[in-house]
Amino acid sequence: MRTNTVVRAGFGIIFFNTIEGPYSTGFSQLTSYNNYTSSAPLNSETNPYPTGVVLPTGNTLGLGTGLGQNINFNDPTHVQPRAAEYTLNIQQQLPWNTALQVAYVGSRPTRLEVSKNINALPAQYYNQGAAEVTYLNTKVPNPWLASSPAPSPITRP
Repeated sequence: MRTNTVVRAGFGIIFFNTIEGPYSTGFSQLTSYNNYTSSAPLNSETNPYPTGVVLPTGNTLGLGTGLGQNINFNDPTHVQPRAAEYTLNIQQQLPWNTALQVAYVGSRPTRLEVSKNINALPAQYYNQGAAEVTYLNTKVPNPWLASSPAPSPITRP
């Protein structure tokens, strides 16, 4: 290689942040807030939640904790997403104090996280016409009806 040539290369593996986290069903609560129905605010700044905030129930509801709420769990097969990043750079000094540089840079992510709707309707139920509407809207017995002391959308008949 000539004395006026420089070659640089690099490689690295970067691990992404993950969405996995601890879930605290019953021990955290979200209070929705919408202060506008038109152009005028509904609530004042001194009392933004006139009906109060939703308090966490803790474990006081027993098995009824979280009924009617989203189901959250950590994926036991979770792997940490990552990307392999690499670069190759060749620089050549030319006459009159100029330089020519050619570079290649790449990145290859793997193990990317995907959100999956576990309640998605299977394709076999698409385009069934009236039979689809009848089958999917048929009432079935609610197995949770007697299991919760607290009223919730899931404990209705």
